[in-house]
Amino acid sequence: MSDGAGPDPRSGPGGEGLLSQRADPRTNTIVKVVLRTGLGLALAALLAGLVVQLAAGNHQAVNVRMFDLFAPRPVGERIMAIGVLLLTLTPACGVLSVLLSWIRERDRVYVGVGLVVVAVLSAAVLVGFG
Repeated sequence: MSDGAGPDPRSGPGGEGLLSQRADPRTNTIVKVVLRTGLGLALAALLAGLVVQLAAGNHQAVNVRMFDLFAPRPVGERIMAIGVLLLTLTPACGVLSVLLSWIRERDRVYVGVGLVVVAVLSAAVLVGFG
């Protein structure tokens, strides 16, 4: 930490942090768009499924499983399952978009960390099916 007597040794020229110098400004924008779009689509699907369910006269709570898209269920429940699936996949898409930007920047350390995160997410999905 800096005691105010001089520049912070962790900062680069101009007083910026080292990570802010390296980051591509487009990366944050892309990740924001991916996360907001995923959340918006998931919310729209969940609300649409709820409206369809209520319009069909189904006023009881249902257990909507993420991968029940093709099961013989009412249309509203399947639409809500799509919403749950989109909501679940949104953070993974955010991780993948950041990973792709690190690959484009040829940053091996962050690519390695990103691949570990993707591997952990993949393992969690596989264990969830088991």
